Amino acid sequence: MTNLPEVTVRDLAESGVHFGHKISRWNAKMAPYIYGVHQENRIHIIDLRKTLPLLQVAMKALYDVASQGGRILFVGTKFQAFDIIASEAIRCGQYYVNHRWLGGMLTNWGTVSSSIKTLMQYEKILNDEDSILTKKELGNIEKKKQKLDKALGGIREMGAIPDILFIIDTNKEHIAVKEAKKLGIPIVAILDTNSDPDDITYLIPGNDDSRKSIELYCKLATDSILSGIESSLARSGVKIDNIKGDEFIQEKEDSIVQTKRKRSKVYKEEEREKAVDKLRTIGLAKADKKSDRIASDGLVAMCLTENYGALVELNCETDFVARNEKFIELVSNLASIAHQERCISIDELKNAKYESISTVQEAIMNGTSVLGEKLELSKLCYLETKDGVVAGYVHGDVRGLGKTGALVALQSPGDKAKLQEIGKQIAMHIVAMKPEALSIDDLDQMKLKNERSIIEEQVRSLNKPEEVAKKIVDGRMAKYYEEVVLLEQKFIKDDKMKVSDFIKSSEVSAIKLSDYKLLVLGSAN
Repeated sequence: MTNLPEVTVRDLAESGVHFGHKISRWNAKMAPYIYGVHQENRIHIIDLRKTLPLLQVAMKALYDVASQGGRILFVGTKFQAFDIIASEAIRCGQYYVNHRWLGGMLTNWGTVSSSIKTLMQYEKILNDEDSILTKKELGNIEKKKQKLDKALGGIREMGAIPDILFIIDTNKEHIAVKEAKKLGIPIVAILDTNSDPDDITYLIPGNDDSRKSIELYCKLATDSILSGIESSLARSGVKIDNIKGDEFIQEKEDSIVQTKRKRSKVYKEEEREKAVDKLRTIGLAKADKKSDRIASDGLVAMCLTENYGALVELNCETDFVARNEKFIELVSNLASIAHQERCISIDELKNAKYESISTVQEAIMNGTSVLGEKLELSKLCYLETKDGVVAGYVHGDVRGLGKTGALVALQSPGDKAKLQEIGKQIAMHIVAMKPEALSIDDLDQMKLKNERSIIEEQVRSLNKPEEVAKKIVDGRMAKYYEEVVLLEQKFIKDDKMKVSDFIKSSEVSAIKLSDYKLLVLGSAN
């Protein structure tokens, strides 16, 4: 049963949530959430009767993500919010940006990850008691470390892009909103009367300047997240009676930080072992034993011919090994074998022959011995077509290998070379936009039903006539399709057309995009 924190209109009013901006600064799109104008101060008053149900829907969204072990990123860089954002994110074991949003923090995660690794290297140098560097050199490194820590300290252990954002003041954090929209990441956001609600998944109309209001929003968000984590732990049999969020403790184990880079929050000491066991299953903690090491880095390799393609993911523990020549050769060979043998499962590929060594599995075990890190063959996907081509693309910088790859099957009697180029363009789009389904009919119906119910709940609070409300719901669903359905997405190289329009406008006629595969390093796909 969902155990969300309780809040009333009175609580919102006492925290000043209803105070908007001067009427000269308003955004007309916020009109449905405005009660009226304070005649003396000439500011808009927000309708708390509409804020409350939307707040509850938003908190439920955070609860759901937390109960499934998802990552939640708190964003608030304004003076009134920066310390609250950090303390509340830490309290629930999540991540935060409270200094300055760096452009590309989500859309260019690879570069951000490199900067995080640099930060960790600086810390290692500064903590080295046997360092031979001079005081001046150490001082310069300390300055660089502090600069990186201020910008990236709150996300250093996040490990990958978040599953949902919680934002204070979307006007100030407009870059974060834009990047989240591009990647299809849901947003929970506080919207004052001067904000634009268009790109916000779960909007909360309210004062985004008052420190007291911000404290209330963040506390409710944190309590909802903690309830979600408690729910997850309760399902595993962990006793959580009378346990409060401030009784969480943070695990600081170097081996876990280096391999998973995720913070592990654990309940009371007497529940530690059971809690860690549960957190292990959702990827938040791992035992520091060699046999249980996490292979969280690695490479994706592709092998492609005209009508068949295969993608393989081989994992290791660090980026250092991922760039090793022996590792690169091994993952490339695995992709070739998967293609040559037409393997349809991981087990089939593991049992396939590998050069002078009897099987692929033995080659991987040998690689573990030689490279000194756990290697794991984690994913395999393939595509085949008889009436067209299979095209593909791998995004990365390691000799044609990388962290994300996509395959596309195009059916057409047209020119094969042109089809390959069209397919590659679509595969590049898939790698960047990461759609969830090929067409609307391919979407998960339960997820689709849940999305519609959330939108209907949001629209219901607007008190619009039935016909108008239906049009609003249909419009928002259409926007949702544009975010998650490949054929409905705006083409990344020309956002004036959809992917389906790009296919129709190509030089080759009668093209059908029959299927695609996306493989992202470290993801569950």
